[in-house]
Amino acid sequence: MLYMVDGYAGTPHITAPQVGDYNAGITGVGSCVFNVGEKLRAESVNANTVRIYDGSFLFQGYRRGGIQTGSYEDVTIENGTQDQKRNDIIAVRYEKDSASQTESFSLAVLKGTPGADGEDPSYTAGDIREGDLVCYMPLYRVRLEGINLTGLEPLFAVRKTMAELEAEVGELKDDLANTPKSYSNPSQLGLTNSTCTLVDLHTALPVLGTIMFWVTSSAYAAIQAEINEEIGRTFGLLSATKATTGITTYTFYGYVGNSITPEEVYIATYDTLNGGTHWHGFIKMVTETKLEDSLSGVRIAAGTKIVSTSGNTSAALFTRAQINSMFGTSYPANGADYIGSHIGIFASNGDSNANDAHIDCVTYNPDTGTFLATFDRTVNSNVRVNYLVVCF
Repeated sequence: MLYMVDGYAGTPHITAPQVGDYNAGITGVGSCVFNVGEKLRAESVNANTVRIYDGSFLFQGYRRGGIQTGSYEDVTIENGTQDQKRNDIIAVRYEKDSASQTESFSLAVLKGTPGADGEDPSYTAGDIREGDLVCYMPLYRVRLEGINLTGLEPLFAVRKTMAELEAEVGELKDDLANTPKSYSNPSQLGLTNSTCTLVDLHTALPVLGTIMFWVTSSAYAAIQAEINEEIGRTFGLLSATKATTGITTYTFYGYVGNSITPEEVYIATYDTLNGGTHWHGFIKMVTETKLEDSLSGVRIAAGTKIVSTSGNTSAALFTRAQINSMFGTSYPANGADYIGSHIGIFASNGDSNANDAHIDCVTYNPDTGTFLATFDRTVNSNVRVNYLVVCF
C-alpha cells in the first residue's frame, strides 16, 4: 500500500520504520557518528571508568540517537586480571520491547576473555530493519593489560556534513579543471585535421593540455605546409603544450626513412601575452645522436707554461708541430684554414708578471705555424699562461 510521510493526513501516521528508511536513504545503511559536539569522545577516568561525552550517532542507518550537549555518561569496566590482557567493547545497545514495540538506546560494555594476547569479545550486531530486538553499534575497544587500562581505540567513523562534502567536491572539480589533458589529433579539439594551423592548436588547447600526432601531407596538410616552409621538413612527430593561457610550446621531431630516432628536433613558441601575438619560429636543437657524433674524436689538453715576451705584445704558445705531437695528429704546414676550424685554444694569465697586461686572444700565424698569446700592451718579462687546447 502506498503511503505518505510529509503530507497532512488528519491523524498521526508517520511511523518509526518510515523515518528509518528515509535516514538510510539519505546517509546510507551503516552506523556512524555525526560531526557535531564532542563526537562521543571518550576518556579514561580511572582503571574502571570510561567517560563518553556528548554527540550524535546514526545506528545502522535507521535510528538516530546521542548524548545531550554538554553532558556525558560513564561506563564501568570490570577489573583486569594480573599478568593477562583483555579487550572489552563499549557499544551502543539498541533494544526493542516485543510487547510494547518501544525502542531504546543505552551504553553497554561487552567483556572480553582474559588471555595472553587479548581478543575482542564476540557479539551479534543484529539488524534493526530485519526486526532484531537487540543490536549493537561498537564505539570503543578498551585494552587492559593486567589491572591497567592502557588504551581506548575508536571503532566508528565520523560522517562528514553536507557542507564538508560540498567543499571537497568543489576542490575536486578545481583539481580536475587543472589536470593536464592529452590529445592525439586536432579533431579531438573540435578542429579539422587537414585545415587546422599551428595557431589553431594554441587557440583550441586547454591550459596544461598537450597534443601529439604524426604530421603527414595528407592527413594534416595545413600544418605540414607550415612546418615545411619553416624548416623544410615534411614528416615527423609534432607535440604542442599550452603551458599558460597565453603560451604554447611546439616541439617537432624530424624523422628520415625508417629511423627509430629523430634526426633533428626543433622548438617553437606562440604567445598572446602583453597585448600582442608573437610567433617564434622553429629553432633546431641538438639531439643525443648528433651530440655524440659531434663530440666523437674531440681531444682536450690543459696546463700551464711560461712564455717569453721579449718586449712584444704577443708570445708564442704552441707550434703546429707541438700540437701534432700533443694529440697525435698530422695537420699540414699549409693547412691554415683547416687548423683554424679544428683547433681552439683558450688562454689566461697565470701570474702577475705581465705587469697588469692581460691576454686578449689567441691567434694563429700560418707563416710560422705558431699559435700566439696576444696581450693588450707590451710586456717585458716572461709570463705564465694557463691554457686549454681543444682539438675537433
